[in-house]
Amino acid sequence: MAGQVIRAALDKLAAAGGAPIWITELDVSEPDVGLRADDLEVVLREAYAHPAVEGVV
Repeated sequence: MAGQVIRAALDKLAAAGGAPIWITELDVSEPDVGLRADDLEVVLREAYAHPAVEGVV
């Protein structure tokens, strides 16, 4: 589910056109460290897999 939400947001940004997408600041607000790691993995996988994302800094 979380991956679909991230992908949809990136798709929406890409469809808007204009500037390339760079992931420059990222925070996952989940108190449980294990779940936080899982959520971060999902976000990073979606970002690196999306063709409109130029990079992650």
